[in-house]
Amino acid sequence: TDLCKEIKKCKSPVFVIGDEAGEAIGLILTVAMQINAQIVVTPHGSGLVSTFHPLFRGVIGFSGHQDARALLNDSSIDRVFIIGAHLGELACGGWDLNLFNQRIIHIEETESNLAKTPMALLHVRGRLETIFETVSKRLGNTPQTITDDVRPKTEHTSSERKRSFQLDDERSFISDAVPLKPQRLMRELPNIFPAHTHYLADSGNSFSWAIHYLHPYDRRTSGQRNAKGGLVRTALDYGSMGWAIGSAIGTALARPGEPVVCITGDGSMLMNGQEITIAIQEKLPVIFIVLNDSAFGMVKHGQKMTGAEQIGTSLPTVDFSMFARAMGVQAHVIRSAAELLALDTKAICQHKGPTLLDVRIDPDEAPPMGSRVQALTENK
Repeated sequence: TDLCKEIKKCKSPVFVIGDEAGEAIGLILTVAMQINAQIVVTPHGSGLVSTFHPLFRGVIGFSGHQDARALLNDSSIDRVFIIGAHLGELACGGWDLNLFNQRIIHIEETESNLAKTPMALLHVRGRLETIFETVSKRLGNTPQTITDDVRPKTEHTSSERKRSFQLDDERSFISDAVPLKPQRLMRELPNIFPAHTHYLADSGNSFSWAIHYLHPYDRRTSGQRNAKGGLVRTALDYGSMGWAIGSAIGTALARPGEPVVCITGDGSMLMNGQEITIAIQEKLPVIFIVLNDSAFGMVKHGQKMTGAEQIGTSLPTVDFSMFARAMGVQAHVIRSAAELLALDTKAICQHKGPTLLDVRIDPDEAPPMGSRVQALTENK
């Protein structure tokens, strides 16, 4: 009852959605549309809401979007509904105090999450699906119907999509430069793989590029869904390198017939690449995309951004396509957007076994982690 009162009286609300909201995401979006609430997600929740949803304003926290952060700093926002988000340091942009204020309504299934917001006006604990189904019914009004197809009418026209926030580097997002810009790689992945593809972004540069620039298609704007979560998975809190390699294999076993793409780095592949043999044995069509820049990229760029000594970041030059072929895995070297777009991804997804793409990315491109670097340097 108190939650419904707060929802009905607010005039300019924002929903902050985390990864634990996956089961109820359809109903949450229904309520957002009923009250015209703008939506942002934490890095952990990226992929739960379509980038092209008319109310979506981007990702907050680590590798997030400036427009999303600016929205939460807007004094005209009278309520911030935090939903299914455990609010760690990476989700909050280094504990940005502008997020933690008296406007908060915190809604959770996990009681310990509520301990992060003692300043909240209201804490609501319960099953999120039940809470938002009840709220939606009590609101009564029918959410706005959106009929526009947000997918481009022709292939490879990402710039035609409707997006309500800016990227850090719009120019590199459409660049034809060689070596391939990682921003452009992330732009094209949803163009070359089916709309229901699952993406797992490994620790390091991989999840930073994916959080900011990878925008899979999901045209569903409201209504109930299953509890399988979104199309993008990251594991930020511990940052264990290589976790996505094994997890992609597990995802493919659990979701037969659905494409699975593992975005990983050359450092992670050197640590855990032998796991690809399981995908061979099980005949799983997992696509392993190796961001090959001969470095521990996040460490290298982090040292540069903070003025630290440049040490311990170089890796040997490795041809991961030869590595893959040595185990009987089909592989391709990708140096440009043209080579990426020329792939027969339909055949790759139907192949009875894994595929590895050795993507030679531009090693000078820094991942979009400037806000985290700033938070670390300000608090040292």
